[in-house]
Amino acid sequence: MSSALPPRSAVDPANTWDLTAIFSDANAWRAATHQLVDQARQFSHRYAHHLDTTTNVVAALDDLNGIETLREQVACYTEFPQSADSTNPELNARVATNATVQANVDSALSFLHPALAQLPTTVLDTVVRERPQYAGYIRHLVATQAHVLSPELESTLATLAPALNTFRNIRRQALRQTWTSAPSPHTGTLTRSTL
Repeated sequence: MSSALPPRSAVDPANTWDLTAIFSDANAWRAATHQLVDQARQFSHRYAHHLDTTTNVVAALDDLNGIETLREQVACYTEFPQSADSTNPELNARVATNATVQANVDSALSFLHPALAQLPTTVLDTVVRERPQYAGYIRHLVATQAHVLSPELESTLATLAPALNTFRNIRRQALRQTWTSAPSPHTGTLTRSTL
């Protein structure tokens, strides 16, 4: 019995992630990344400085729901295969692209939390009555009102996210590559090397 893990390319595709339920191929994923950034920018243009009525807040949260759904699909398509093979340069490049896309989306949406946090509680209560599915989000928003940064600072931090996460990402990459292919003499299972 071999104790070494086979390279990902040698694994039967039936035993790997089937990403076609998310996007048909990498080209469709790339198109979705552009669509995601465009939707986030349009959202910012449409709602920044216009969240002054319950109607606009409800419309913004409805639109945000669509953006966040696409965002999750883009991230999952990126992260699932890379989590299984962190040595694949194509998958690592996809992760880097996704980090930039996510930072651009975060930057475009960064005005939202501070703008909503400044609204009177009566407006937020009306939003919850009209859209009960957002009650948890509004409850979290109200709980964090005292800690909200300015929209400009939120945007700057969101833009810097890939750079601020660089060392964490390098450490994760190093930790993933420290698994040895030799079984433990005690258990017969794969063990982790020490750094």
